Amino acid sequence: MDLMTSEYRRGTVFGLTIAEIFILLLFLLLLIAYSYGKSESEPDASVADESALELTAVEESFSREEVQRLILMEEKEITELKAQIEEVQNDAIDQATMLKEQITQSEIEIQRLREEQAEQIQKLESDFRKEREQNSLKENELQQQLEKAQDDAFDQATMLKEQITQSEIEIQRLREEQAEQIRKLESDFQKEREQNSLKESVLGQQIENRSEGKLVESEDSVNVELMQKVEELEEQIQQERLAKKQLETDSKKEIDALHQELQKESVVRRQLSRDLFVRAKGSNPPCWYKVVKDNSGGERERPYYTFGVAVFDQTMVFRLQPTPKGGAADDNGRDYSEESAALNLRDLPYDVPLNNDSVISFFKPVSEKARLSQVRTYSCTFFVKVWDKTSPDAKGRWQKAHDGILESLFGTYIVRDEVW
Repeated sequence: MDLMTSEYRRGTVFGLTIAEIFILLLFLLLLIAYSYGKSESEPDASVADESALELTAVEESFSREEVQRLILMEEKEITELKAQIEEVQNDAIDQATMLKEQITQSEIEIQRLREEQAEQIQKLESDFRKEREQNSLKENELQQQLEKAQDDAFDQATMLKEQITQSEIEIQRLREEQAEQIRKLESDFQKEREQNSLKESVLGQQIENRSEGKLVESEDSVNVELMQKVEELEEQIQQERLAKKQLETDSKKEIDALHQELQKESVVRRQLSRDLFVRAKGSNPPCWYKVVKDNSGGERERPYYTFGVAVFDQTMVFRLQPTPKGGAADDNGRDYSEESAALNLRDLPYDVPLNNDSVISFFKPVSEKARLSQVRTYSCTFFVKVWDKTSPDAKGRWQKAHDGILESLFGTYIVRDEVW
């Protein structure tokens, strides 16, 4: 381009100088004149004169020496131009060779990167399969531990129920014994009262006989005997009253202790029932769910999905799923719409690209409230649908976003047959 610019600056047009253009025009004019004169057997004098005048004018304008000088100049310029063209061609060949070598090296580098990427992908897939197998083993172990814990809890609850039943029987037996003792004391007290009444009547009769002169004892001995009997009777009555009061106190203490024990056992029983209720839900139970039939004829909790998430090469995009109707009837019975309003779910950013820090900043509080039993009365997890929108060479980003971020916040379901 610099060469062409310099040629234009020197007065060339289409690679020809002004002299070369005039020579071509002269040649054309001569051809025209020759062909015209040959085709006319008797040329017109005026045309011939005109042609002669034109030739004379051209010859006057360009003498032979001038034409020769112009030809030499043009040949020199052509030679220079050829040299420049050869130099440009050589430079272009060198550049093309260098470019070809660079392209070859780039292709080799690209092939190497592809092989490394394929190897990394294979390694990631292998690690992911191993991790999945380990997680499957862990889930099986956890399931076995959960079943064992449920069996142990059921056995404990059964034992506790038997203990409570035995305690109730023991309380009933103690109550019956206490009532029997109270009835016996009342009977003994009544008999003693009758005996005392009889003794008092005998003493009254003796006193009456004494007044009539029928007794031989002296008045002092009679008075002493009567006083002793009265004191003995009063002491017996007092002891019986104290014994009855002590028995009532001891019985009341025993009954109160049994009642406290029953209350403690009732609290433990309710706690065990609560533990069984929570353990029956499994690990990481869903916060929003619908109770459905499972394949074994029992029931299970099918989660509702709170968010939809698309994972891209650099960002993630969240969408709020429709809030399900109803609520968790077996927990607190509050509607899911009320829980959504309490969690301010509609105020979160949706349909906008979010980086990893933004995702954690906005959505971690929702996850923490669920796991701190602020949604259900037990720790639970919100579930989300996840779409893989990463490019084929960014599967490491997908695994980090899915396994490292989303699964630490929610329960996930990878969508493969639905459009984002």
